[in-house]
Amino acid sequence: MILPLLLSSLALAERPTAGGLWSYESSDVVVHYDEPSGRVRVHYSESGPNHAADRDSDGSGIPDIVEDTGRIAAESLALFEELGFRPPLPESDFGLEVLGGSPAFDFYLVDFGGGSDGSFNVDACLEVPRVCAGHMLVENDFSGSGYSSVTLGLETVVPHELFHGIQAAYEAELPVWLSEGSATWAERRWDAGSNDYMRLCDGYLEDTQRPIFKAPGGPATSWAYGTGIWLDFLGTETGDEVWVIDLLSALERDSADPVDVVPAMTQVMEDYGVELGPAWRKFSEWNLATEDRHGVAESYAYAKRVGPVEPEGEGESVRDDQRFQPLATTYWRLDHPGGELAFAIEVPTPELAFALHPVDGGLEDGPVQDAVMSWRGETQSLGEFPAGGYWVWGAYDAYADASIKVLVCVGTPDAVADCEAVDTGDTGDTGDTDLDDPGCGGCGGGVPSGLAWVGVLLLWRRRE
Repeated sequence: MILPLLLSSLALAERPTAGGLWSYESSDVVVHYDEPSGRVRVHYSESGPNHAADRDSDGSGIPDIVEDTGRIAAESLALFEELGFRPPLPESDFGLEVLGGSPAFDFYLVDFGGGSDGSFNVDACLEVPRVCAGHMLVENDFSGSGYSSVTLGLETVVPHELFHGIQAAYEAELPVWLSEGSATWAERRWDAGSNDYMRLCDGYLEDTQRPIFKAPGGPATSWAYGTGIWLDFLGTETGDEVWVIDLLSALERDSADPVDVVPAMTQVMEDYGVELGPAWRKFSEWNLATEDRHGVAESYAYAKRVGPVEPEGEGESVRDDQRFQPLATTYWRLDHPGGELAFAIEVPTPELAFALHPVDGGLEDGPVQDAVMSWRGETQSLGEFPAGGYWVWGAYDAYADASIKVLVCVGTPDAVADCEAVDTGDTGDTGDTDLDDPGCGGCGGGVPSGLAWVGVLLLWRRRE
């Protein structure tokens, strides 16, 4: 079936056999291998600058990396379809001739030269709905990649990049946090114990003060990949580990205007009976109870393998003139001498949520207990508490256009008695959430805005 409204003015991506950013050289001898299911074709160089790693353990005459690419691609494609996702769209749906010589989904093994290890590249797109067809590039030998084996590299890269093709069958212009976060989330659907998923989650947990919907500017960072932990968390809250299908479906557009991602996500959550504010507060608690702080408070099944979050400040008291970003969380660690704990805030700010977690056993740090106090941004006594370590977090648990800048203090009553603003030269108490992300807040993670350069790659994995 030919879909309507093809963007005929846009150039096709150049496949490696025809040039492009990562392409075969004239001296490469390029052949192909058809995976037995017929759904995947792997193109590779037998000799030349891009030649595939030539280990052939079964003596089939086909390099292991080629056969393994085809197998993993076919198996992950079958898994995602079994979970309910659409497959990547074929170029024939866009009125194109088959570009790889067959109707199969095409993979090309190329030498990225250390700049990446895989990518999903665009062949053609539609204006409405904003969907695309494409092909895959995969590292030809994983030499120096940091993976312990070629097979592990393929098991990580192929499902991740293939999921970008699945995204493009729903909405190709996703914000980078959702594009990379959901592809990382998909890695865990393929391998529940994925080391790469755990490693990338740390990228987010190292900077929880950034709004979940505001990735850093420039190429995708580990923070953007790590937002998959939020999507995974919501799988436990909704009771449906593949609720992301509903999210992608909600982002399909019926006009040239994109759907606002966070309101759409919030609506999908509400359809499952999950409210954004309570979910964000619980997410903040789970993120605290990770790595060496896991084991007592409720958290992820894999909490020991991710984290930890880092405190913004620590000591016997907290005094922080903090800018709270929407859907972001700040953590502090207290060494409480014992007795009354008090909280003070420069001005009442009920938009903010706070919670207090004791360290188990009265230690300075270690496994944290579930919250013993939670409150909104109002000055108050928190009660009497024994000496020991405590964690406090503060979150702006809503979607908003502006941040809130306000002085907060936690400690003994004497320590917080003079909790007044310090003149920092910042005259406003609210501000935008731009951080270091100009323009649309990281919305260029999929096809660039307006699809102005659809001929180049859609998304590529950086080596970190």
